[in-house]
Amino acid sequence: MLPSQYWYYMIELGFYWSLLFSVAFDVKRKDFKEQIIHHVATIILISFSWCTNYIRAGTLVMAVHDASDYFLEVKAVSAAVAAACVYFGI
Repeated sequence: MLPSQYWYYMIELGFYWSLLFSVAFDVKRKDFKEQIIHHVATIILISFSWCTNYIRAGTLVMAVHDASDYFLEVKAVSAAVAAACVYFGI
């Protein structure tokens, strides 16, 4: 295993642990339970791929999912900007 793969796994795992803990202190949304289930399932899947030595497949899956996050953030920001433009009459 490459050191970069090790650190990628550790950073991803730490990121999802932080999301799991921070969702408890965030504003409660109606999909709270789904978020908890999603973060726990992600932590289990990352840990499972690490323990069973599916490092290459796990790295590929995490990279694809991380790449799609940019598109989701752009969509959320564009929706917020559109809502602000309607609110302010721009």
